[in-house]
Amino acid sequence: MKLNYKDFNEKAYNQICKIPGIGKKTAKNIVSMRPFKSNNDLFKVKGLGRGILKKLGIEKVKKPRKTWFTVDGVDYPHYCFAYDERNPAIMDFFWRIPREYRLYYGKIEESKKLTARLREISADKIAKGLL
Repeated sequence: MKLNYKDFNEKAYNQICKIPGIGKKTAKNIVSMRPFKSNNDLFKVKGLGRGILKKLGIEKVKKPRKTWFTVDGVDYPHYCFAYDERNPAIMDFFWRIPREYRLYYGKIEESKKLTARLREISADKIAKGLL
């Protein structure tokens, strides 16, 4: 029997009780924790163990590990780094790059829109004499 989280969202309490390895109490826990958004949510239900889920064809999906960079022997996560828009070949800690020139690692396109908006706001403030 091959099931997924959508099946547990759609099935009635009585139908869930008929699934091999799932009793009335576990079925009640499943119904109370609906809606499930992924197969990993089923692993949070009390009474549904890895063995039962494996028999039903449900495997836990591991999240990919974040990218880490080593600087001077210390590991830092990817979100500590950004590119400098003035010289995109340079990647450094984001706090060393002025905010209006940061292009965040992995979010280059969104960063370009943000930096353009920040420069626009700064130019407005300078024109109004606020800076």
